[in-house]
Amino acid sequence: MPRNNEIKKVLVIGSGPIVIGQAAEFDYAGTQACRSLKEEGIEADLSGYKETDDQITIYLFRGNGCGFCKNFLTFLSSIVPEYGKYFKLESYEVWYNKNNNKLLKEVSEFLEQDAKGVPFIIIGDQIFPGYASQYDDAIKQTILSLYNSSERYDVLVELEKAK
Repeated sequence: MPRNNEIKKVLVIGSGPIVIGQAAEFDYAGTQACRSLKEEGIEADLSGYKETDDQITIYLFRGNGCGFCKNFLTFLSSIVPEYGKYFKLESYEVWYNKNNNKLLKEVSEFLEQDAKGVPFIIIGDQIFPGYASQYDDAIKQTILSLYNSSERYDVLVELEKAK
């Protein structure tokens, strides 16, 4: 849940609308890192992990029970000690949530990228369709590059601007 009016560039989580900034409104149910890990049965020490407004957002479109999605979440939790200060996670379950599935289709069309399956990972303007451990270094580099960039691309913000 949001903490005391934190609505800048943080997605507000709940069963109702999700607000990005002050203007963009979506009717999708995203989850943050801790909840996504719990939903997949992944135990991780995230005691030092804190989501803040200056972090970049990693968007994960996933299916509950998807092995590749679970592997990505496991990888992501493993890099929290070193990289957790740079990112926050917004996870959208698309197999059982029709609105999230609709969002995935909108985002993939906007990016002109066919989302044939999950996980579908977006970091800035970089897309990782699927997950394999061979992506690990590229994902870490993309996190750092976007975090250190003066021009941070956020696909959901850009999608809303385009509407």
